[in-house]
Amino acid sequence: MKIAFYITVVFSLVHLGLVAQTLTFVDQESEQPVNQVFVELRSLIADDVYFLVSDQDGSIEIPSIQGSFILSASHMNYSYFADTISLAETIVFLNPSDHSFSEVVVTGQYQPQSATKSVYVVRSIDNEELNLFAARDINDVLLHQLNFRSFYDIRQGKQSFSLQGVSGNNLLVLLDGIPINGRTSDDFDFSHIPINQIDKIEIVEGPMSVLYGSNAMAGVVNIITKNNYGRGLALGASIHEETVGKNYGWSSGIHNFSLNTSYGLQSIPIQFSGGFSRNLFQGHRGGLTKRAMLWKPKEALQANVGVHYRPNLWNLRFRLDFLDEIIDAPGEPVGIVRPVALDDRWHTQRFLYQFHAGRSIENFGRLESTFALTDYSREKTQMAVNINNGTSQPSMAEGAFDFTSLTSFQNRSVLNFLASDRFRTQFGYGLEFEKIEGGRLVDEKSRSVYELAIFGSFEYELTSQFVIRPGIRYTHNQLHPSPIIPSLNVKYHGLTGLDVRFAYGRGYRAPSLREMYFEFFDSNHRVIGNENLMAEKGHHFSLNLTSFTDRILINRINWSLDLFYNYIYDQITYGRSIQNPLNTTLINQSLFESVGFRVGLDYEYNGFSFRPSVSYTGRKNVLSDESDNPGFLYSPEAGLNIRYAPASSPWNFALNYTFYGEQPVYAADIEDISQELQLSSIDAYHWMDANISRSFNKRFQAILGVRNILDVTDINSTPALGSIHPSGDREYVSYGRSFFLKLNFSLK
Repeated sequence: MKIAFYITVVFSLVHLGLVAQTLTFVDQESEQPVNQVFVELRSLIADDVYFLVSDQDGSIEIPSIQGSFILSASHMNYSYFADTISLAETIVFLNPSDHSFSEVVVTGQYQPQSATKSVYVVRSIDNEELNLFAARDINDVLLHQLNFRSFYDIRQGKQSFSLQGVSGNNLLVLLDGIPINGRTSDDFDFSHIPINQIDKIEIVEGPMSVLYGSNAMAGVVNIITKNNYGRGLALGASIHEETVGKNYGWSSGIHNFSLNTSYGLQSIPIQFSGGFSRNLFQGHRGGLTKRAMLWKPKEALQANVGVHYRPNLWNLRFRLDFLDEIIDAPGEPVGIVRPVALDDRWHTQRFLYQFHAGRSIENFGRLESTFALTDYSREKTQMAVNINNGTSQPSMAEGAFDFTSLTSFQNRSVLNFLASDRFRTQFGYGLEFEKIEGGRLVDEKSRSVYELAIFGSFEYELTSQFVIRPGIRYTHNQLHPSPIIPSLNVKYHGLTGLDVRFAYGRGYRAPSLREMYFEFFDSNHRVIGNENLMAEKGHHFSLNLTSFTDRILINRINWSLDLFYNYIYDQITYGRSIQNPLNTTLINQSLFESVGFRVGLDYEYNGFSFRPSVSYTGRKNVLSDESDNPGFLYSPEAGLNIRYAPASSPWNFALNYTFYGEQPVYAADIEDISQELQLSSIDAYHWMDANISRSFNKRFQAILGVRNILDVTDINSTPALGSIHPSGDREYVSYGRSFFLKLNFSLK
């Protein structure tokens, strides 16, 4: 598999042309280079057309065009530029615009474009916004995104999220457009992506199954890494120190460190990059008094290397990411004369290889192809520790040891045909292969599955205000029949500044190999997979209204209203085995529905931003066709983000607040053989963070802040129905209020 992957990469580098000339875009006022300028070149003496994007130095490499050409340049923060340019010119000055409505997005787009022009509702969190969160990882950012509901698994030491009431295993996570969901667990662990490697995060709610296939029924989170570093040497480092509740020291608290570097050659459009980070969380007892820790100690080492080469009309990028994570779970002593404790350790490793090749095709559009190879392994060991003398030996208990490995290969290629300013179309295919091995699989045999899909869509501007985008996808899955997936997106731009977007999409999620063949037995659990599971299928409808207002005394103000409805049948959940009621297994639930709305306001003035929002989500579960219909149960949420970051001051202030309302839900108690629906609920709670930062000469920044200001630790919860790891009558939210200091350093 690896040999085939590297051969593909090598052949993709053949027949690349050399660069003819460099053209640089510069800010008219500051004379600083402008990156991410979208450029269209048209030859005056031929039919040649090229589409390019400026790099971190504000430069593009002009192909070998004879004579003069027409250059069109657009950037959301600058006035539109169009003129006839000769090959003798090397600099283009752009005038800053008085306002900017939105930034450029790439997720689900035929080409990078303004979020206001997209038929999708794309929420974008750029690098500046990420820095204002002072986040340790992506979890700290998603906590304050409305419609994302956080859940923390104490046993596994992992945080997960639901979106629009739909579970996290229906939320597809992309890394630079490539799916990275690990199917050996239920939800993706966002802490596995180094926060300092992220350029921005784009979120699209609702099914994206036409574009990305399975697991995208709730939506997509696209994590876009930094890849435009510019020429010369650049260095960056970050230190994050944080208390864990009231505890801090060499053997307690949070100690995170990261280092990033890049080098771009002067004569060749090639950049090299690398990074390393160490995140150390030393655990918290959370009320336990002996050896055990409620919040498990965790250490994660992450490293990456990359090469970015942009000759002529090509854009080639290779990246390797490595993860090594250890989670420890010290046990409580048992016995009086010779007390013994059982200590668990989970060791996770992941190698992720990515290769991206893109080429602009003259008079046509663009071809993009991505390849990804993942090697993932997770090992559990349990040691019996003699408390009296400190010696340890392997435990003989059931389920004490386990090793699971996953190998996956993905290839996705897309051809974007930009026929005219009004008509664009896209065709593509997706190929995925997965193989899982481990002692907890049925009969200890390895299992594999492949999936092949073709998809297409087109976007047509019926008028200057009205755009439609239908799409369709056909998938062949080796183990499960998959439905034909249609979608329809409609956008209307009113003359009064009101944008209206309607979306319909069918979604599906094929059962993972883990859900079908995994077995887990210990003293407290007997969980078996179900190879007869059917794929989840569903429908999504949404309506979005966004209003933009531009006034003389106001930099920007806009409001938005989102309405959504999700209808999912054959949803996969936990239940009692029919063959053996003493065992827990996976079953297909008859019906799940969620409905709700979100209202938000975004106001900015002279470096000050004020963003309140409110949402209300209803959920309904129907276990089987014979079950009673319990109706919708609703839960409110509210959020507030306040920023003060004036351009003339080195000081910044940020406050983030989220209210999670009481969440009631009907679910089947897996401990109850009758499997009748019971009402479960989680109490409401508030979460608030704040920080203040100061920059020094744009090279050094210090951030001081407080996380979980209201000191929330745990809340009342009826037994966690539908879960194989119930936490009793408490839902654990945090280890308490913490204080942090983060130092960022950059040099170029």
